[in-house]
Amino acid sequence: MVRFRRLSSLLNRRKWPSLYGVPWYEVLELAAQTARSAAESYAIKSADRFEGIPARSVLALCVGNYIGQVRNGGHYQFFVNSKMDELTIASTRNALAAIGDRTYITIFADFEKMATRNSIPTEPYRVGGLPLNRAFADCKALDERWYGDSKRFDDERLGKLAAQWVRADPPAFGIDPK
Repeated sequence: MVRFRRLSSLLNRRKWPSLYGVPWYEVLELAAQTARSAAESYAIKSADRFEGIPARSVLALCVGNYIGQVRNGGHYQFFVNSKMDELTIASTRNALAAIGDRTYITIFADFEKMATRNSIPTEPYRVGGLPLNRAFADCKALDERWYGDSKRFDDERLGKLAAQWVRADPPAFGIDPK
């Protein structure tokens, strides 16, 4: 596991000011694009889908995916779509640890516990949108903790924290900050 210094020790606005006027979701997309383009180059050559991709770009891609899935359909959507892939889950966990916000680290740890108690349904919803299993109710409780007081996309606290993490050291994510 790659260890990262805390965000507060990395943050340096003077070094890469160009990324500070950019919305959080565009900063994460820059880091994710680096991971995607590297993945396309290595996809044919390697069974390890993240080989050759900067480690932090993989983490940014995974946390960006986590944010997108939860914002779009909640933790239940992330649960079903991720298929609890070990590499994706571990990379998301490591990204959250690197970002360092205890709230989201705890929510994700509780998500992982919930996932071990429930199987991924083959059909996520019944006719009429009724849940198939208790994972749906567990995920709704996690969603309420995630959102807190705001459901506005631009107020996304984790997204903003993740963007600060990327802005602190863009070259580590394969981003040319100029």
